[in-house]
Amino acid sequence: MKKLIFAMLMLGSILINSCTKDITTGSIILNNLSSNYYSVYVNDALTVTLKGYTDTTLTNRPNGTYNIRVVQVTGYLLTPTDKTFKQTVESNTIIVNFP
Repeated sequence: MKKLIFAMLMLGSILINSCTKDITTGSIILNNLSSNYYSVYVNDALTVTLKGYTDTTLTNRPNGTYNIRVVQVTGYLLTPTDKTFKQTVESNTIIVNFP
């Protein structure tokens, strides 16, 4: 009987702990609305180069603030478009549309 009660208490503890799991990550959707290629830097690290009219999703990003910089690779005359976005992931999905 003691083993049964112990087993039930352990199972209840596991179920309670699994239900209260904190979500500490989110996603970033990068959406290139231009026909040109763009390099995307997340916190100063080159993350992806996107073809025109494409998107990608960066998953399992820890909660926090991100600097997302996009730099035009093709299709410019004198200087490329260079924009920086500051976004915060808080267990959610954020969308960055550019240029």
